[in-house]
Amino acid sequence: MGLRFRQTFTLFPGVRLNIGKNGFSASFGAPGATVNVGKRGIRATVGIPGSGISYTQDLYKFGNQQQQQQQQQQQYHRQNLRYIDPQATNYYVPDEGDHMIQSAAVERLTSEGLKPLRDLIITANAQQKEIRADLLEARQEKIRQTDLLQRKKTSLFRRFYKKSIAALEESLPVVRAEVERLEEWEENTKIRIEFDAGEHCAYVYGEVVQAFEGLRQCSHIWDVTSESDVDQFRDRTTASRYLYRKPVQFDFVSNDLIQFEGKAMRFQNVNGDDILIYPGIALIPRADGVFALVDLRELNITGVSTRFIESDSVPRDSEVVGHTWFKANKDGGPDRRFNGNYQIPICKYGELNFYSSTGIREQYQLSQSKPANYFGAIFAMYQEALQQAADKNEAPGRVANQLQHLGE
Repeated sequence: MGLRFRQTFTLFPGVRLNIGKNGFSASFGAPGATVNVGKRGIRATVGIPGSGISYTQDLYKFGNQQQQQQQQQQQYHRQNLRYIDPQATNYYVPDEGDHMIQSAAVERLTSEGLKPLRDLIITANAQQKEIRADLLEARQEKIRQTDLLQRKKTSLFRRFYKKSIAALEESLPVVRAEVERLEEWEENTKIRIEFDAGEHCAYVYGEVVQAFEGLRQCSHIWDVTSESDVDQFRDRTTASRYLYRKPVQFDFVSNDLIQFEGKAMRFQNVNGDDILIYPGIALIPRADGVFALVDLRELNITGVSTRFIESDSVPRDSEVVGHTWFKANKDGGPDRRFNGNYQIPICKYGELNFYSSTGIREQYQLSQSKPANYFGAIFAMYQEALQQAADKNEAPGRVANQLQHLGE
């Protein structure tokens, strides 16, 4: 069996995300010579380190070519389509009359300023997929030759295998070197992203992570998948709407698409794709490899308290703020026409709402209200800190004072 040796490889350097008033741009390259990729085009900057002298040149401007780029990306997705087991996908089919709470397709969610970075990651992932296939083949060949050499050397007829043993002893080091080379290439294909928005943004982001940890401490977390209107007279209830929900988890995860220090905050999504929050951006990956990158300044997350008539068991950490009846009159009293009517607890829950102009729409319910309110407030402060960094505001005291106030 012959081994195919890969001859070409594109090195993808680390990427630094730069935040600006008009969105993000990505820069990569050695100090003194960088290439900036933004939604307006590609610009190269060459400077003499320590001199303060630099030269900037627009290499490429995005204009009518954007349509061509979109067509190329669609072609890439078509070429890389693969079968997804329906049991491994997230989907939800609501009943007739329900209003789905669901984001738009992943292809539509990426922020304009992050589209060049998304395309760069797509290219890197395509190469990594090819390298992994070559690496698997090389490793299998290494195992095959190693086992074959061992069998021939220990065989009773080894004197008849002198030529084949010599050939294996000559080829095996070459195969081992190819495995090592492909392993190094695979590692270098990963795009490592550094988000640079200043120490203050890093500090506030740490507070967001702590607030997320508070969310995870809730004993129950639900993804609200749809809602429907209530006919209070017909249904004899005081509820204003029906919610359909599924239990989910919030946790810390890593993803091969983006190499960041630390792990992302993952919001599991039953009827769509999970939302992963990193410093400055959100990643929304889909099972077929398509993904979206969203500027966190464009993602609104609000946390509020809500009163919920709990027909299931009350979570152990929830606050019961009142009761109603299974069949109730308009004034909240029991409808005595129904035998066996019973009381139902009203719980004070937390609610997280996700929204973006690109099409994100998700809602979560939590068994405690305070963690949801706190996370929404901290996330808003992080957005403000990001905007301050974009505006090059060197006086972040207002956000710091708000953080201190929330912690009291």
